[in-house]
Amino acid sequence: MNPTKQVTVFEFPNTVPPIAWIYHMVNHVGLPGGHEGHFHPNTIEVCYIVRGRLDWWIGEDLVEIHSSDVVVMMPGVPHGSVDATLQPCEYYTAHIQPDQLPASAKAATNEPGFGGHHPGASETGELVIRLFEEHNQPRPYRDDCAQSLINLLCFSLARNANTAQGNEAPNYLVRRAMKAFFDEESRPRSVDEVARKLKVSTVWLTRVFRQELGQSPGEWIRSRQMIEAKRLLAQTDLSVIEISVRLGFTTSQYFATAFRRDTGLTPSAYRERCSTDGETRPNLGVVSAPVPSPAK
Repeated sequence: MNPTKQVTVFEFPNTVPPIAWIYHMVNHVGLPGGHEGHFHPNTIEVCYIVRGRLDWWIGEDLVEIHSSDVVVMMPGVPHGSVDATLQPCEYYTAHIQPDQLPASAKAATNEPGFGGHHPGASETGELVIRLFEEHNQPRPYRDDCAQSLINLLCFSLARNANTAQGNEAPNYLVRRAMKAFFDEESRPRSVDEVARKLKVSTVWLTRVFRQELGQSPGEWIRSRQMIEAKRLLAQTDLSVIEISVRLGFTTSQYFATAFRRDTGLTPSAYRERCSTDGETRPNLGVVSAPVPSPAK
């Protein structure tokens, strides 16, 4: 076990049904090697990020996850880290067996938007922490408390999903803009170009992005560029100059500066660390899945 990583896991027979397992992970300096693509055939995975930032893919979507976010992987949905997860992070994860949930909680898991990314859902995430603590420090009435927390967790995620669905128009505009920034081009289009294409003002597009994602279009583009840069550095032999040109940076030095600001490493150091580091992680009942390329 890497001394910079700490993980506490509870699983059958020491968990309260319908929890299959629950754990707390702390990576003090990051986890070279990342989380390989996989899926869970019989459980819903609910992960609450307490600290750090992670670049994950869920199904066909690339997701930039920040502290206070919750992500939910439904049974059979492949997911994993885009590349080597180098960022220090802390998170709690619970795996729930949906076929053992009460009828009302099980119905909540079928709400559109229940699975996927729930940004800024700290109140929901606190329920995952409380579930973990019920197992970490067993107290009287543990089973009853844990089962109530599981139901509350399902209802909270369903409520988050319904709230997100209530703002459909701006969300649709953001999704169209995301596609337009990289559609049929290796280099991202400018914010002005995409605004003209979508027949909205640059000010309005920026406002909707900040409302939906908490960042400007330019910040979102840069995050996509960094995700793709890390993938190319970890999985290809392209030179740093070739990668910077492919991603639309004006110079390789500008790319290197942006990359170091994002990861704390130069592109060359990142590539070297990806190729030489890694560790064996416990198998928690997962099935491997192929890693998709980032959608353009």
